[in-house]
Amino acid sequence: MNNVDQLLQRAYQAHQAGRLDEAEPLYQELLAIAPDDVDGCNLLGLLCIESGQPKKAIAPLTNAVRLRPDDPQARYNLGIAHKDLREFDMAAGQFREVVQLSPDNVDACIALANVLRADHKLDEARQAFDVSLRLAPEHTGAKHGMSDTLNEIAVAKNKSGKADEAIELLREAVSLHSGNAEAYMNLGVILEQAGKADAAATAVRAAISARPDFANAHYQLAHLRNHESTPDEIAAMQTLFDRGEMKRKDLARLAYGIGKALEKRGEYEREFGWLMKAHALMSSETEFDSRKQAQYVDSLIKRFKRITPVPGAEELPGTQNIIFVTGMPRSGTTLTEQILASHPDVHGSGEHALIAETAVHIMAKGITDAQAMLAIGITVAEGLALLAEGARFVVETTPTNLFHIGLIATLLPRARIVHCVRHPLDTCMSIYQHPLSQAHAYAHDFEDLSRYYLNQQRLMDHWRDALPGRIHYQRYEDTVEDLDSSVRSLLSYCGISFHPACLEFHKTQRTIKTPSTSQVRQPIYSSSVGRWKRYEQQLAPLKDKLEQGLGVSLD
Repeated sequence: MNNVDQLLQRAYQAHQAGRLDEAEPLYQELLAIAPDDVDGCNLLGLLCIESGQPKKAIAPLTNAVRLRPDDPQARYNLGIAHKDLREFDMAAGQFREVVQLSPDNVDACIALANVLRADHKLDEARQAFDVSLRLAPEHTGAKHGMSDTLNEIAVAKNKSGKADEAIELLREAVSLHSGNAEAYMNLGVILEQAGKADAAATAVRAAISARPDFANAHYQLAHLRNHESTPDEIAAMQTLFDRGEMKRKDLARLAYGIGKALEKRGEYEREFGWLMKAHALMSSETEFDSRKQAQYVDSLIKRFKRITPVPGAEELPGTQNIIFVTGMPRSGTTLTEQILASHPDVHGSGEHALIAETAVHIMAKGITDAQAMLAIGITVAEGLALLAEGARFVVETTPTNLFHIGLIATLLPRARIVHCVRHPLDTCMSIYQHPLSQAHAYAHDFEDLSRYYLNQQRLMDHWRDALPGRIHYQRYEDTVEDLDSSVRSLLSYCGISFHPACLEFHKTQRTIKTPSTSQVRQPIYSSSVGRWKRYEQQLAPLKDKLEQGLGVSLD
């Protein structure tokens, strides 16, 4: 046995025994003598991967592949090194070569599929997992990987409005891996959005069964329509909360869930206590600058002191059939969209960032030229027309578009603007009860919440004065009190003929992706009017601030 063989044997024995610090210099010594030793190159590269040094693995493994291009093992190891470095294209290339050299290599097929999934090439990943499952139908890694991939494809499908396809994909995902809690959870959410409450509850329970500490699933179950949490379900949430072993966001989610469960049981004082815990947790994660928001409103009022449509915008075809529904969160925007979307000529497109992104673009570029603004208006109109999916009218329901009413009236002067209003304390209490996104960090503190409300009210007062008669105010309480008159008035403003389906909006089958999905699946009800009085004592500080700012009594 020559010196090279002896070094390789010693290095390999140390390597196999897990003595990597001892094996590495032996491999290096071997390659100093015989730099083209394929086994030495391959094993050194493998050792570097195992010791968390993928960058060091590239050179010896590349050399091994150069010396022996038809060696699937060296190529596989090189693919792993590139994958660990998040060089996904290069990793996929090596794994594809391995599959070409060894078509029955299940591990290479799975590795290729996992890299494609990590690189967000989900359709390709699905194909690769499909090959893996044909080779080894019961391979756990292949089944779980395919399940995760189908879950991610389903989420994308649902975002693009293909809820039925998403549901089928998720059902396939959980059939492949019954422990895929995320897939069960997503299935439950989409089923609820589609109005299938019982099936949604079954899916969410399965998510909890698969992962008992899944905070978001516990929250979702508590919020499902027609589901009243059992004492055991409430206790399970409280036990997880008391352990305190989760991230703050998950602990807050549990607190919101317990609060909802207690609200449904009529235990409002206890509910409020849990909501305070939720907001205390979330307020430490995000901050709201009320001064900055006030300055932003000031700037909008100054910029749009007078609102003059862009020359030529009045002639843009079809823009009179665009309807913007705005308002504070929890003010009835989803209900209003559902009423409109129940009409056969109307498509409710949900919430989109198109207007906000347009506003940011105009400000960032300092665009003032009339022709450039008209071109932007045309682009916006075309984008909204695409959202209509062939319907004559399209509804865009992003509540925060209330900040962009001046821009909308400038670019699309014939578009309809519906602003939803509800009793200030019912609005604010409902905001307080729901875990909104970080953009709504004002919700965590009554001081911030009151300032946010008053600032948006100040802005709406300006829009009303600057655009007399242009904005239709849809009062939630009026809708509850006299649905027929409220709906007819809304449709008339929008230029839409009356249709009885708008009065039976709860029967309309469509996907709704807001926290209000369960409410609009029911006929109109009055129990949400004056709900703030259940919490009158706790809301007293907020009530005082709002009354002072609005100059009216809120009783």
